[in-house]
Amino acid sequence: MAGERSDAERQVAELLRTAGSALGLSLAFLTRMDGTTQHLQVVESALPFIFKDGSTQPQQTTFCQAVRDGTLPAVMPDVRDFPAAMKLPAARMPRIRSFVSVPVTLSDGTLYGTFCAAGFTADKALTTRDKALMDVLAHAASVVIEPGLLEQTRRLEITGRLGPVISAGGPLVVLQPVVELATGSRVGAEALSRFPQNWNKAPDVCFAEAHSVGLGDSLELLALAGAAAHLQQVTGYIAMNAPPRRCSLPTATSCWPACRCRASCWNCPNTTRSPTTTCSKRCWPRCAPPGCAWPSTTSAPGSPPFATSS
Repeated sequence: MAGERSDAERQVAELLRTAGSALGLSLAFLTRMDGTTQHLQVVESALPFIFKDGSTQPQQTTFCQAVRDGTLPAVMPDVRDFPAAMKLPAARMPRIRSFVSVPVTLSDGTLYGTFCAAGFTADKALTTRDKALMDVLAHAASVVIEPGLLEQTRRLEITGRLGPVISAGGPLVVLQPVVELATGSRVGAEALSRFPQNWNKAPDVCFAEAHSVGLGDSLELLALAGAAAHLQQVTGYIAMNAPPRRCSLPTATSCWPACRCRASCWNCPNTTRSPTTTCSKRCWPRCAPPGCAWPSTTSAPGSPPFATSS
């Protein structure tokens, strides 16, 4: 199991080994307590076939919860001296006889779980001084795991927001008119993605967040398809904004059937490469609006035939 551990879990395992070695106990583990279940997140044991990472048990029946409730002390040199402990499953199987448990608290005060060490024989040498060592190691463990927990929370928040948008077909697409200055005539429009106002986030931020959680490609393709869907309701062309890498993906062509050969100039904000990608150039002769020539490799972003935003 150790070979599948993350970097943070390997660091925690080292802290657990330090605890076991310093206290002379054969079992040490980090738990996560979710209110109903105790999860053994990382386990260092002399009996790995019994105690494994990922094992779970009802939280209410654990030594750790009893310590948290104040029913049992944090340090038990001999579990048999505590009748309340002997009533719990761990006293019968796997017959834990010495135990130390301290809380693992995150920087905002949230209780994550516990940092524990246990033995299968009584150890009268265990004292409250050993708890002080465990407190230090528990704090170190919290520092190690917190960045990963924050990232997990961030990803869940983003996917929770974007999931319904993607399920609904992508962001709202609005059209900004493009007017020919010489005549004042509307010749087309630029498609712009809009996300729920209460997010208070600019579209580029939303797309960047989507890419950070693996949803960027899907969101971009839905936005392009949403823009193409407006072609039947407007005159002229619709300019669609897309990054260079999007033009080069085979899936980028999925939105073009909806264009019915009325797609406009592909606005490719180029920085390091030419916008002349195979997928868009193949569509150009039949899809480009009249008078819109294929951009040369020297065209600057935003210059004709690229659409620009006001």
